[in-house]
Amino acid sequence: MLLLMGCAGLMLLALTFDHAAGDEADDDADHDAGEATDPGAAEGGADGGADGSDPDPDGGAGEAPGDAPGGAPDGPEAPILGSDDSDWLAGTDADERLDGRGGDDDIRAGAGDDLIAGGAGDDVIYGDYSLGQFGDDTLRGGHGDDLLAGDGGDDWLQGGTGDDTLLGGDGDDRAEGGVGDDWLSGNAGDDTLHAGAGADDLSGDAGDDVLDAGEADGVRDWLHGGEGDDTLTGHADDWLEGGAGADRFTLPGDAVGSGPATLADFRADEDRIELVVPQNRLADAQVTVEPQDDGTALVLLNGEPVAMVLDGRGLEAGMIGVRAA
Repeated sequence: MLLLMGCAGLMLLALTFDHAAGDEADDDADHDAGEATDPGAAEGGADGGADGSDPDPDGGAGEAPGDAPGGAPDGPEAPILGSDDSDWLAGTDADERLDGRGGDDDIRAGAGDDLIAGGAGDDVIYGDYSLGQFGDDTLRGGHGDDLLAGDGGDDWLQGGTGDDTLLGGDGDDRAEGGVGDDWLSGNAGDDTLHAGAGADDLSGDAGDDVLDAGEADGVRDWLHGGEGDDTLTGHADDWLEGGAGADRFTLPGDAVGSGPATLADFRADEDRIELVVPQNRLADAQVTVEPQDDGTALVLLNGEPVAMVLDGRGLEAGMIGVRAA
């Protein structure tokens, strides 16, 4: 197992040159030093390459690290790099960039505002492995079944491909599951949780959270708002549970025809249901509510079931909002 420590003094040792070797040796040393400090010069590169360790696992252009909550850094000139084996990487209190690359890695960043990429493999990543000091970090799982823990600070967690576990920790965090059956937990703070393709479980926990089931993919997602005034957006067949607080349940109009979503704990005196339809269908949108004998209520849009409300007592069609997408 390879152990790499984020120490600036150690990096300087790689830049020691033999001036007695002449101008040609100087040129070679300069060239080698450039390769040592260029994140893209290492095999595969810190940003990914042929080894499949692209920190942006979805393969798209992605968002600049500075766009993350808190503005995660681009990293130092010389990032802390792993290998194709299973590595243990540790950061310092500085703002750093750590890339596990291949293998099942254990990456523990320090108290700075860090950019951490697991790469390929089943990785464990801690954003702030420190005592009482926390940064605003960006954690990217990559390919594999990863565990990402943001800890303190306003962190951005990206699961990538695989069945991932994303734990926001304290702070206002943003978590994106990616492809796979993922579990996302916001913990304390006003968090934004976004499911991807797969059967995902989202828990906002404490705070005023935003939970989004993502695109309709034909499988059930589970959304639990927790404490606070939460906004939950689901699709057909999804399970939405607001928890304590005045919550808003949002369902797109294209969910009709595929089976209704379930609103597990809607309270007519506190919560709100909102249907979103295309602009060209807004004028024709008609909402009706059909109370059931067991106390549930079926919400219909133009005669098609959109939601099954488990506690439908007191729910009327006039309480349900409709807006254009």
